Amino acid sequence: MNNHYDIIITGAGCAGLSLAHHLIESSSLNNKKVLLLDYASKDQNDRTWCFWTQKIPAYRSAQQKQWSHLLFRGEKQEKIDEIAPYQYVHIRGAQFYQEIFTEIEQAPSFIFQRAKVDAIRPDETRVLVETSKATYTADYVFNSISGLNIHRKSNDITTKQHFLGYVIETEKEVFDEAQATLMDFRVDQKGQSRFFYVLPFSKSKALIEFTVFSDEVLIHQEYKQVISTYLEENLGLESYRILEEERGAIPMSNTQLDNHPHPRVFHLGMAGGMTKPTTGYTFRNIQLASQNLISHRKSTRIPNLTFEYP
Repeated sequence: MNNHYDIIITGAGCAGLSLAHHLIESSSLNNKKVLLLDYASKDQNDRTWCFWTQKIPAYRSAQQKQWSHLLFRGEKQEKIDEIAPYQYVHIRGAQFYQEIFTEIEQAPSFIFQRAKVDAIRPDETRVLVETSKATYTADYVFNSISGLNIHRKSNDITTKQHFLGYVIETEKEVFDEAQATLMDFRVDQKGQSRFFYVLPFSKSKALIEFTVFSDEVLIHQEYKQVISTYLEENLGLESYRILEEERGAIPMSNTQLDNHPHPRVFHLGMAGGMTKPTTGYTFRNIQLASQNLISHRKSTRIPNLTFEYP
């Protein structure tokens, strides 16, 4: 069995799948063999991405819900603003995964293999990728698994943005689906920075997300209790049904990650330092980096990554 590929993409999250999408869309593979590796099946709605944009991306999953008005609430004031020419866009992970994997299944140059990636070892002529099932080689590796980027330049400030969110459905029509709440600080801060997002998908369905900036995550029950209190006291909801739950923690840091430590290895997404250190936004930066890589490869036949910001 020939385990050599022209390109290996390690990690089938937002960054890995975005790069796959842009590669397929660019028609620049020229019969190249591409291997996509991830231990997960990617059939669950385990992520939500939101971002600001003047032009909604061509992803079908990005066309489902956007808001042009945002509501901000503090303890003593609230303000509603129209954000034109921008829109605030929401993408559900499950739909995004399904959309890109459908593209991959129709691309003869792509192979998806479920396996845990253990190590990436480059040399002058190739890159060795060791997994739980086999060892592969490639001309170039594009990695989005954070634990595999050990090339850190500094580590001065670190904290976490952690959250628990519910997609809820109410019996009555209680939400204004034309505006999103970003953000609502009417919650006991407990010496941290705490707020809620309310992203309505219809008059009776919304994502309610409790977000905290602190060094340590909370126990699961504390998130649930704060959300329950907020729904009852702030939104006046006594009856609702929880359709989905999502939780996570985003590292917030000014750590400078080396996203191109070797001529044949590139780090993307959170692993490549593309998470905005002050807000956690990553989706738009991933798209810009993917387009940058492909554009440079088209002109020079060698990928290069110049994505960086202060």
